[in-house]
Amino acid sequence: MEQFTGCTIQSYTCRCFEKLTVQEKELMDKHSVTVRYKKGELICKQGGLASHMFFMENGLAKVFLDDGVNSLVLKVVTSGNLLGLSTVSSENQTYQYSAMTYIDSEIK
Repeated sequence: MEQFTGCTIQSYTCRCFEKLTVQEKELMDKHSVTVRYKKGELICKQGGLASHMFFMENGLAKVFLDDGVNSLVLKVVTSGNLLGLSTVSSENQTYQYSAMTYIDSEIK
């Protein structure tokens, strides 16, 4: 039996925002900001305080675990997808992984 050693690439687009009303979308836009990240910039750090989640408007990022010596890429996040969903749970007060941009990216 061959062991899988690769990471996953999200090939779908998050459709959760399609369910929002116009007023809900306006409220979300009013209380969010789009940040531009350069290639190789850290979006969130494993163990850091998790205060929000992210939406990849345009770009590409890797989600990975890092123990200071080794790094393991868990998945690659493409435009139209969310990062940090595990932070929504009240049990997770810190990011369980790090995320870094592969290319210049815009994240909300």
